Parts: sequence; structure tokens; C-alpha cells
Amino acid sequence: MFTRIPRTGEPVANHKRSLSTRAAAIIGVTALTAGLSLAVAAPASAEDIAASYAQGQFLSGTFAGSNLATVAELQGAEARNNGQQPMQTSKDPLNATVLQTATIQSPNGSNTDLGSFVDAGAVSQYAQADRNGQSMGSAGAIGNDGAIGVGATGNGSSGDLSLDMTPALPSQFSDSISNLKLTLDAVSAQAIADLNVASGNYRIDGAKLTFKSPAISGLKAKVDSALVPLDTQLASLGGNNGVLGNAVNSVLDPLLAAVGSSATVSASVTSDAHSAVDALLASAYGNNAVTFNLETGEVTVDLAALHGGSLNNLPVNTELLSDPVMSQVLKGITDTVSTLADQIVNKVTNSMNNAQVNVHAGLDLLTTQPPIVTRVCHDLQVPIIGDLANGASGSSNGLLGTLGGSSSTGPAQGIIGYTTQTVCDLVNTVQPALHSTANVNVQGSVDQILNGNPPTVNGSISLLNDTLKVPVDTNSILDAVSTGLRSSLFSRNGVVGQVADALNTNLVAPAVNGLLGDSSVQTALNDIMSVRVNVQELTPASLHGTAVAAGNLFTETAVRVSALRGVGSTGLATVNVAAATVGPDVTTVVPGCTTNCAPPTCTTNCGPGGNPNPPVTTTAADRLAMTGVGIATLIAIILALLAAGAYLAREGYRRNHPHSLT
Repeated sequence: MFTRIPRTGEPVANHKRSLSTRAAAIIGVTALTAGLSLAVAAPASAEDIAASYAQGQFLSGTFAGSNLATVAELQGAEARNNGQQPMQTSKDPLNATVLQTATIQSPNGSNTDLGSFVDAGAVSQYAQADRNGQSMGSAGAIGNDGAIGVGATGNGSSGDLSLDMTPALPSQFSDSISNLKLTLDAVSAQAIADLNVASGNYRIDGAKLTFKSPAISGLKAKVDSALVPLDTQLASLGGNNGVLGNAVNSVLDPLLAAVGSSATVSASVTSDAHSAVDALLASAYGNNAVTFNLETGEVTVDLAALHGGSLNNLPVNTELLSDPVMSQVLKGITDTVSTLADQIVNKVTNSMNNAQVNVHAGLDLLTTQPPIVTRVCHDLQVPIIGDLANGASGSSNGLLGTLGGSSSTGPAQGIIGYTTQTVCDLVNTVQPALHSTANVNVQGSVDQILNGNPPTVNGSISLLNDTLKVPVDTNSILDAVSTGLRSSLFSRNGVVGQVADALNTNLVAPAVNGLLGDSSVQTALNDIMSVRVNVQELTPASLHGTAVAAGNLFTETAVRVSALRGVGSTGLATVNVAAATVGPDVTTVVPGCTTNCAPPTCTTNCGPGGNPNPPVTTTAADRLAMTGVGIATLIAIILALLAAGAYLAREGYRRNHPHSLT
């Protein structure tokens, strides 16, 4: 027998169950409604509102005694958000062209053209501040959306800068270093904050440090000065009274004593030392990391090459001009100069060994002989004078009488006869002069002569028409020439020694003292200058004029150049290149993006100007936390809903499928 239950109405036996079913349904609906109201309708409190701040500034700090913050042309991009505003953005207030003509106030009251010290290319600055404590700042080589990268990024700018740091040098270094400049290519920085967590990143495409030092300049003049002893000493070798002439005559003079004369000696030493040394003076030296010109004294240091090829992703606050790095650079230069001096000495030594020597000693002498004196006698007829006799007739008219004169005066005088007389004379007979000659030749390189095997060595002497036979010892001649050459060229005071001393005095010592001494380039770069990259720091938010009195701002600075002030110096103190600041409630700094560091596109609450929101990456737990509902509460709601649903399903099934009571 079956009991029929009407299809409508309540089953008789299940009335109490229906009441309980209704109660469970009401509880389930109430729980569901409460859960949904907790999950959806939790209103935000005042504590949930987070302000944000961002700044991007390409150039800041102090320079030439002036605070760059007071230079209107250097104003940074700045954005603030009180936490209830749409995204606030600021972009590109810095005009690099105007920057070149900006003036700064010097401590002495005069205005100085900033463009004299700073040469910047096209640069950009960007800042965005969104609600919920999210902000981003960028400066330098950045894109239109604040993204950073190497070189020009998107439609952004190149971000290059050349900074003349010479005004930062104290006066005591003026004799050792000048024209100190830092050149940065495509430098940029970015900082991102999300509430109390911030990260930063920077990019530098290239950085070079250049300077001039008189300690390593004027190479040609210094080397030419060092070679003066060479020219002087070689000149002293030739000539009759030169070293080689005296050396040869010391051998020949005893042989020529018989004729009382010395040979005339001519000597020459021809060297290519100047051209050989000039071939070394290429001026430019170095490698990929460091190059320097020994003529101009200019040094170029590739800082990236010194630090492994890249200046990116370096540890925080890395010092580029650290003592080990710069000591290696400067010692490398002095080692090169010292090596060059050694090479010059070697070239001079080789040139002296290969120098061509030509020695000639000659004598061509006529010695006169005394004349031969002889006695030459001959007879002469000498007339005899006496009285002449009268003629026979006694007449005075005779010839003799006529000649003798009047007889009245006495007998006439006249030649009465002749006699023979012998007369002798001394006669000088001139003798022909006697011919004496000497001929000595030594030719060859210095090296050949010193080794005793020159291609030409000979000598001959003929005295008084060969009446004296004098042998010539060519070995003695060769030894004398060798001794003169060795002493003049290779002794401690010889050519090579004097050149080496002059190079050490004029070239090597100034380089070592100027680069590594007390008031040297090394002291200036290590103790005075500092170039740091990837500078990260937290500063009180109040210093930036934010609305938040407490809290910290995070700043990422790509490059910071600092200098200690010397006595009387009004030079640079600190210059920040490409700085990005975010906050104002940062307590934790995490590693930042290293590649393709661009902000994501805007998704909600996009502010005016088409600028995107900063990236916000949330997890399920993050989204849950934003509703104000805890995980435990949600789990309880879910379990209650599941229990109520199961109970209602079971009761519905039983109600629609009655069973027999018997």
C-alpha cells in the first residue's frame, strides 16, 4: 500500500525539516551577503591615502663656488601627488642650449658663464607622481616616457656632458696638471617608488677623463736637448787637435821626430742618431684604456675600459678614480716614458756602433839641405907702378916723357911692369830639398774598429827622400783610434752616458715627479678628485619641500663628481649628473631594472598629457589586502557558503523525491 502525497503542499512527516532548511538558507544568504559586503564595500580610510613625489634633474650640486640649485636654467622636472589626484607629470624643463649661456655667481661676486665649464648635449628630465604612493623620476638620456637606455632612447635625448674640472684644482697643482675634464656619453638615471619600496638604475655609455701635464710634454725638445752631448762629443773627435787626431799623432810623432814635424790629421765620425731617435718619437702612446701624447702632454683615460669594459651594473657608490686604478694608470705612463728613454739610449748606442769613422794622417814635407861651400882660386895680372926712364936723346918729347909729365917735376910715374897674384873665393853650391811623406788611413764603423777589423787600415812613412826607413805599426794606430773612440763614446762620461743622464734629468725624472710625486697628478686625482657612479642614498623628505614632514626620499645618481677645496681655491665641490628622486616614504631599496627600463603603459586613472602610470605589479594576496578583508575571514565565509549550499541541495532532493513510510 502506498500513501499518496499531494504534489503541492508540505509533506506531513517533514514539516520540521522544512523549517530548518529555511533557517539554513537564511544563514547562508546572510553569510554570503556579509562576505560580499566585506569584500566589496570596505571604504578606504585616511591612512590608506599615500602621497608621492618625484624629481628628475640632470645637473645639480655646487660648482665654482656657486650652488647650482640657484641657477634657474638648471631647474629639474618635479611632480607631486597628494594621493587623491590623477597622475601628475613634469617633463623637460631643462634646455641644454640655454644652459650653455647660464651664469653662476662666484664667491668674489662676479658672474661666470657656466658654458665655460659645462658642455651638455640634448638632455631630458622627467617626473611622474601617481596616487597610492607610486612615483618615478628620470634624467639624462631618457625617452619621452622616462625610459632609460644606452644612447638616445626612443624619441628621447643623448644625455652627454663634458665637465671642466680645472677650477676644482687647488693652486699647488697648477704646475703638474691642467685641462682636467670628464666627458660622459649617454648618461641617465631612473628611480621608481611604490609606497615604502624603491629601486634605482643608471646607464653610462662611455666616460673619459682627460688632462694635460707639462711633466710629460715637449718630448721633441727634451730629446733634442739630451742629444746635445752627442753632437758636441762627435765634433770633439775630429780635427788636428781632436781626440782622434791626438791619438794618431801620439803614435806618429816619435816616428816623425827626425824631420821635426807632425802629421796633419783629419777625422770624422758620421752618425744617424738623430734620425734613428726621431723614428721613436711618435708622440702618441698607450693602449685601449690609456693614451697619452708626449708632445702635448695630453692624457686620455677610458674609464669604462679600466673597469672591465662597462660602467653599468657596478656596485653602489663605485669610485672610478680609486688609488689602485689611477696608480696603475699613472705608473703605466711613467713606465712608458722610462722605457722610451731606454729605447732612445739603445738607439744612440746602436748609432754610435754603426757610425762611420774616417781618419787620415798626412805629411808632405820638403827639408832643405845646407849649401856646399868650395874655395875657388885664380891668378890675376897686377900692374907695377914706378918711375919711368927718360928717352935716349934725353928729349922730353918722347912718349914716356909726355905721359910722365914735365921733367921739371921729377921722374914720371907709370906702369913699369906686371906681376901675377893668386886670388881665392868661397862659393856656395845649393843642394836640392829632401822630401818626407807620411800617409795613414783608418776607415770603418766604430764597431769594426773596436773589434780590430776595419776594412781599411794602412800607413806609410818616407823621410828625407827615403834616406830614413821608418816602418809604420798600423796595429798601434788602430789601438790609439779605438781607445779614443771608446773613451769618447762609451765611457761613463762619453756620448751614451751623457745622453742617458740628460734623458733621466729632462724626461724621466719630470714625468715621475709630475705624475707620482707629492704635488703630482696622482695626488690631485686620488686625494682631491672623486668620480663615483651608481650613487644611491636616502634623504629626509622635508629637505625637498614635500608635503610630508617625515619620511625619506630615495635618490639614484648616475655620476657624482666631487673635489676637496684647496687653500684659496673656489673650485667645484660636488656635481651630480643625472639624478632621479622618488618618495616620500621609502624605507627599503631593492635592485632596479638593468635593461629596457621603461614604465608600463597606463591602465587606470591615467592623468592628463598621455603619460603612463608607473608599473604596479600585484599578487592575489596584494589585491586581497587592498579590500581590507583578511585571509582567515574569507576562508570562514567560503566554508559557511559551502556548508549552506550542501544542506540546501540535500533537502531539496529529499523534498522532491519522497519515499514510502512502510
